Parts: sequence; structure tokens; C-alpha cells
Amino acid sequence: MSVGSPKSAEGTWPVPRLMFVGSVAQPWGAEIALLSLLVGIRDRADTTVVLLEDGPMADRYKAIGAEVVILPFNRRALTASRHVSLRTVATGGSFFVCTLRLAAMIRHRKPDVVLGNSLRGTFIAGLASRLAQRPFIWMARDRLSTEYLGRPSRIILRTLLRVTSAGVISNSKATAETLPFHPRTLVMHDPLATEFVKTTSSHPTTEIRTVGIVGRLVEWKGHALFLRAFARVFRGTPTQARIVGGGSGSDEVTASELRELATQLGVGDQVQFTGHVDAMLQEYQKLDICVHASTIAEPFGQVVAEALASGCLVIATNAGGPAELIQHELNGLTFEMGSEESLAKTLWVASQLPTEVRTAMTARGRATGMSLEPVATGTKFLEFLATVSEQR
Repeated sequence: MSVGSPKSAEGTWPVPRLMFVGSVAQPWGAEIALLSLLVGIRDRADTTVVLLEDGPMADRYKAIGAEVVILPFNRRALTASRHVSLRTVATGGSFFVCTLRLAAMIRHRKPDVVLGNSLRGTFIAGLASRLAQRPFIWMARDRLSTEYLGRPSRIILRTLLRVTSAGVISNSKATAETLPFHPRTLVMHDPLATEFVKTTSSHPTTEIRTVGIVGRLVEWKGHALFLRAFARVFRGTPTQARIVGGGSGSDEVTASELRELATQLGVGDQVQFTGHVDAMLQEYQKLDICVHASTIAEPFGQVVAEALASGCLVIATNAGGPAELIQHELNGLTFEMGSEESLAKTLWVASQLPTEVRTAMTARGRATGMSLEPVATGTKFLEFLATVSEQR
């Protein structure tokens, strides 16, 4: 492979053949990040995306020129907890069969590089690439930390990384710090969709009308924490809370549970639930403040990056990837992860900021978000692949 190398004697750019292996085909963080990356490299690489289920992301990948192959997998295994349990062990046969089928596909297609785009995708792709004797790169989008994975899961994945990977692409320093050392590691923040980096929205208003939280309805995303802090600051005021996102099938907290909590907190008539939304830019533009409230450290924080680029005033946890994107009181505000009191205090501070201060803060936030442009990120990605290839 000669990714990113100079022009050949014929005057054409070499085109690498890349195979990305994911798991679910839902519009979740890792899947959307891959879509933006594919946009950034679509004129410079021949890309195939292998998914373990069919779903809406399959059509999105096809729409930007990627080939999509569905390798059907056990649905129970796809939605199981990341912690090794009797349930996940029971689906081991599905992993084994799927790995053999993927290895056969890799041998037949001979991609220059196979890349894992999710934990389950990485697990299967790493083993299959080893069997097929093709170079494998782990796109690390998850932190291998105690609060995120059980000890058996971490041991398995760390061993896999050492045995199979020719290189690692980590979506943040926070993620990289939880991985075993690899001499060929690139820390590269995920790119954003073109619509976010090209928006010209001017957002701040003279008052805080809507405060929102965006993300899948899972417990660790902090929706309950958000509602409790919102109630402490805005109960009985005209300010509305907006909860954007649907369930995920894993560690899910339901909208009905959150509605009940909102009612108990006395803000039931101030909370709106949108369910799953595809037109995310428009949703961010409805928010004056976007809160990131995850109770464990996010690997990157795509919502944070999108909200910054969209012109929201962003309040995010002071840990993980979001802490690499936000400098407190410069381009956003941060609070102590998991602390209702800290979030409530920060919401109060945000609500009292003069309009000109919020305007300057969100302008700097937009600059941060717009730096995650897909083509520039794609160039960095392809240059890294070339480096890994040269060192093999």
C-alpha cells in the first residue's frame, strides 16, 4: 500500500483499498464519526464498510460512495452489555462464525488495511485480519477503563490490541491513556459532518430560553443528572429543557422514566422530548445552552464538538475527551463530572452571563468545532496509514 505517497510516473494518485468493520448500523457516535471520515477521504480511497446488521447507516455510507457489505450477526450479542457475562459468553459461537466469514471475505478482497470502528467490530476484525494475514488498525473510540468495561473485557481487548494491530488511531488523549502502549499511535479527534463546519449560525440571544441535552437514552449519559440540575436553577421559569435522542437497546433509560422524574422535580411542563432526530444541526440551533452530562468520562464527545460548531453555549464535564475540546470560560464552561451541585452552579453562571460574553464564548467554540473539518482530518488519517505501511 502507498497511501498518501507522491504521484506515480503515470501522474495518478495511488488509491488505497480500505475495509472498515463496524457493528451496529444505527446513527450513534462511532457510526456518525466514520461517516464524516469517509466524506473526508471519499475521493482519495476505495472504501468498503462491513456491518454486522442492516440499518439506516448502511444507506448513508452508500450515499457518499462507500461499498457496504452486511455480515448478519446475532442481535443479542450486538446489544449486549460491554461487560463479559453469561449472556455474552453464550453468543461466543456467533463471534466465531462471524470471524471466519469475515476472514474469508478479507482473503478474497485483499484490502490494503482493515480498520475496526467499534469494540465489537474491532474484536472480530482484528482476529479476522490476523487469520487473513492483512494489516489491521484499531480505531479506538472507546476508553478501556474500569468504569466503562469489566476486567475480563479489558484483558481480552488489550491482548487483542497487542497481537493484531499494526497501528492505533485514538479519538482523544483520554482514550489513548487507557490503551496499552503501541509505537504507532495517532491521536486524532473525530471529524464533524460538513453541515456543522459550514454553518454560519449566529446563536446567542439576550435570554436563556432553551437548555438541552443530546444523546442516546442510556443511564450513563446523565439525563437524570441534567434534569435535577435544571430543576434547581430553572424550576418555575419560562426556560424549557429539551431532551434530544432515543433509546439504544443497551443500558437504556426510558423517556417515560425521565418524564416521571421531571414531574417529581416540578418541571414536567418545562421538559420536551424529541425522540430520535436525524436533522441534528437544526436541533442544536434550537438550544441556547447544550449540556453534556455523562457520568463516566466520554472517549471523545461528538455531541460537544457538534454543539460547539453549531453556536451553542456548551457546558460539559471536566473529564475525558470533552475536556480536550473545552477550555473553561474561553470557548465553553465545564463542571465536575457527576456532580449535580456543580452542574447547577454552572447552569446558573451561564444564565447570568452578559450577552456579549456569551457571544464571544460561542464564537470561540464555533472555531473549535470548525477545526474538525472532514477533508483536513482525512488527510491526517491517510498520512498516518502511509506511515504505518512504510514501517511494516
